Amino acid sequence: PTKFGTIGPNFCNKTWGFHESEIIGIEKFLVKYWGNIYAEDAMTSLWKHEWVKHGTCAAELPSLNSEEKYFAKGLEWVTHYDYVSVLGKHSIYPDDIETYARQDLFDAIKNTFDVNPHIDCIYNK
Repeated sequence: PTKFGTIGPNFCNKTWGFHESEIIGIEKFLVKYWGNIYAEDAMTSLWKHEWVKHGTCAAELPSLNSEEKYFAKGLEWVTHYDYVSVLGKHSIYPDDIETYARQDLFDAIKNTFDVNPHIDCIYNK
């Protein structure tokens, strides 16, 4: 993800493309946990964007130096830090209408993981 109002690092290796064949073994998990919410776009368009913009920078680390390693690490984090369950335990649920106070989100995450999360709110999006 990109921190709102900041730049970089991104697009670190513009010669590297995205190759779906490299993540075929974990694709069903990507669909479940890292799916594209834009129905009009190809399922792989989000993954391509994430790899080209962020993955090519993360690939400087040996543990993230391939599409498979990069996306597998993301899947590991999303299942380990299960924010849907964490927020649900605090009666905070995904909703297109209901809104929640930033402090309620902050408190739920802080109390669960003992960290001070950085939360940017973008309204009307």
